[in-house]
Formats: sequence, C-alpha cells, structure tokens
Amino acid sequence: MYRIDSASAAAVLPASTAAGPNPDSYFTKGDPSLAVPATVVEDEYLNMIQEELANVIVGTGAALDKANRAQLLAAIQTLVVNAAVPVGTPIWVPGTTLPTGFLKVNGALLNRVTYANLWAYAQASGNLVTEAVWSATNWGAFSDGDLATTFRLPDARGEFLRAWDDARGVDSGRAIGTSQADQNRSHAHSYTLSASLVGGFVPSGSGGAWLSTAGATTGTEGGSEARPRNIAWMLAIKF
Repeated sequence: MYRIDSASAAAVLPASTAAGPNPDSYFTKGDPSLAVPATVVEDEYLNMIQEELANVIVGTGAALDKANRAQLLAAIQTLVVNAAVPVGTPIWVPGTTLPTGFLKVNGALLNRVTYANLWAYAQASGNLVTEAVWSATNWGAFSDGDLATTFRLPDARGEFLRAWDDARGVDSGRAIGTSQADQNRSHAHSYTLSASLVGGFVPSGSGGAWLSTAGATTGTEGGSEARPRNIAWMLAIKF
C-alpha cells in the first residue's frame, strides 16, 4: 500500500471540516431525469479512507510499500496474533520454520528499537540480568546487552525447561532464568563377589582368611549426560 503521490496531491493532510448535517449518508450516482446530482467524493473522505488503512499497517511497525498489495492483510493477521498471544509468550514449534511474529529462543542479540515491545517485556519480566551474568549462569534470562542499543534473548537450545520453584522448596535456592547442570540422585549399587581368589585372599570360612574387597567397583553404563526420553522441538518467543 502507499499514500497518493501524484503531482496534484497535497503536501500535508488538510484540516478536517465540521461534520455534515446527516451522519448516515451514502453515495449516489444521481439521476439527471429527476435533477438528483451524483455524490461528489471530496478529498477529506478519500484522505480518511487512506489514513484509516495506512494506520493499520503502520501500527504494526511496518513501512508502507508501494509494490506490496498484501500489506493490509499481513497487518490484520499480525494484529490478530498479537491480540491472541501476548508479547513474551513462548511456544513450541514442531519444525524449523517460525510462525509470523515469533523469534527463536537462541540467545541472539536484538536491537532495542526494532524489537521495542519485546525489550519492554524483558525489562518488566523480573528476568533481566547483565551480559556478564547471562554468560556465566543465566542462559534462561534476558540480558541487557550493550547497555545502549541491544538486549539478548534467553537461549533454550538443547535444554530441558523446569518450572521455577518460587519458594515451594522442591528446587530451593534457584533464581529464575538460572541454569542447572545435569545430576543423578545419590544412590548405591550392590554387587556380588565370586568365591574365586581375589587379591590374594579367599572367601572367609572357619579358620580361613578374610576376603579382601579393596578397590572393588560396579560396572559402568550410559553416555555423556543424564536425560529422560525426549523429542526435539524448537522453542520460539512472541515479539
């Protein structure tokens, strides 16, 4: 869409005039046989239509594009999504293509002006830390970036998400947005020694020597991390 740009167009929007005597008026093509004139389409009416449509597009943060005939549709779709999904809302995406209005939660640095709504959310979230703290332990937080023009998204790639304890006591001492290393719950394993010779000792018996168990261990199994069965989807955030 674009605003009229012909040579005869006004340089500034003309001032609005007072409302006519009949607010419920309609167009007519007129009837010369009855001396009924056709409706004159005035500049104020056309400017009203132009600005109503243009403001829908500009209101979503887009710039008017003369070559784009689908901007109004895209703007309406964006407004519908914004109304249904608040800024800052995370969603799981079962694919690699992001829906309109969303970003990957991948720790990227963003411009504070370009993503003003998300920056406002980050500041009000209670989950905004310095860049140094983010890099050390708080990948689940927003960072204040360069303190001037940028801020950083959380980075959820390859991570499992855990609900914040919030003083419940199940996962005490955690600040929101902090990371936590993998860990197995403390436990023990039993094992059985055979009656064969072990370390120069034999199983104890009446009058026999005591069996040495020094250095005995259980076998190992598993991989490089502790994890439950899972499926890999992409996490996205509304901006």
